[in-house]
Amino acid sequence: MPASRSSRCRGVLQPAVLLLALVGLVLPSAAMADFTINSTDARGIRDDGGGPFLLAFLAVKAGTEDRTVLEFDISGLSGTLPPITLDLDLVNIDPGPPDGVMDVFVFTGDGVVTPDEFFAGGPTPFTSFVAATDALYPVDVTAAAQAAVDVGDSFIGFRLSTTDTDRFWLGSVLALAEPIITVHDDFDGDGVLDTADNCPTVPNAGQLDADGDTVGDACDTCLGLSNPPFTGIQTANMTFVSDQRDDDGDGIGNRCDFKYAGNTGTLIAPIDVSDMRSSVFTLLSLNTCGLPGNKNCAQFDHDEAGALVAPQDVSLLRGRVFTTNGPSCTGGGCTPPFSCVLGGPGCAVPTLGKAECSGPAC
Repeated sequence: MPASRSSRCRGVLQPAVLLLALVGLVLPSAAMADFTINSTDARGIRDDGGGPFLLAFLAVKAGTEDRTVLEFDISGLSGTLPPITLDLDLVNIDPGPPDGVMDVFVFTGDGVVTPDEFFAGGPTPFTSFVAATDALYPVDVTAAAQAAVDVGDSFIGFRLSTTDTDRFWLGSVLALAEPIITVHDDFDGDGVLDTADNCPTVPNAGQLDADGDTVGDACDTCLGLSNPPFTGIQTANMTFVSDQRDDDGDGIGNRCDFKYAGNTGTLIAPIDVSDMRSSVFTLLSLNTCGLPGNKNCAQFDHDEAGALVAPQDVSLLRGRVFTTNGPSCTGGGCTPPFSCVLGGPGCAVPTLGKAECSGPAC
């Protein structure tokens, strides 16, 4: 889901970021702040059959084949990078189904956009995202920036294009915010650096963690019950919120979630027991569990151990029948900040640890 223009995805981003007065990198005045990098060059490029040439505006569309190319100076970045997003303020002038998809290609730049960069980044996009509405889209480019820094590149380039019929505008041509890179040292703006924050996408300056599972109460999917970030063997059916298993994606972690997908109500009921009994000894990677046999099996894995739904999982459910499901931080009004499915869009390589799964999946 895109961010509104007054906030960022993964929780509200505080407005106190340091903007660039000129091209290049400005380091934050305090360690606990996000900072931004303006582009060294940003140009539209068109190829209407006679070869690519530069435009005086930023646009992306198929047909006449407009593409946008952005270059950034990253010479001030080093070491292991915090989360980094390419922030794109887009207007889609052809909204409605089918939703438009923006492709993002990555290449080694030199700070200046030239017509031959119409083809930069090769045939395969680094990532793609749905851009159905006018919005600010923060695209996770951490992996691309890290790869560039690791080989000593001073500049990184991004090419934006689409193969869909939707047409997009960016930048000052429509009084939109110029594309920037944001380096998220403190993504949620709570004064605790992401590397030390037990809930890096929801403000929690006090770092409360009542159950001691290293996930702060502000984004814990099982409050009062320890469910540490998952470090076991991951399968394609597993979904992560705050790095904790939440395989039906409802914001309540597997360890305390006994209401299975499709079952209504807040109390754990006989239908949930029936779903569990029909699922024992089934591989977590299958979608043949529950009744009538079409549910994601990983959600029945409450002990988060092994490759099968096991008798231990049944035992954990047995003591919870007719009790209220959960609890998770959702009961306190929080929204799980960031989830992704392994192998899904933007989540081919999940990141475990205190930071949530990587990818634009909020």
